[in-house]
Amino acid sequence: MKLKPEATIIVTGLVKGSFLQADGNVLISGGISGSHKGSVISGGSVQAAI
Repeated sequence: MKLKPEATIIVTGLVKGSFLQADGNVLISGGISGSHKGSVISGGSVQAAI
């Protein structure tokens, strides 16, 4: 999956092997996994919780 909005990205599950890029924040509530096969880029902050 590739996603690049100009606002904040909110994910309510696990991010696995995805490319996420936002000018705002990236908030992930299910954690990040993917064995170095994706990236999360943010113009603000990246917050991930399990």
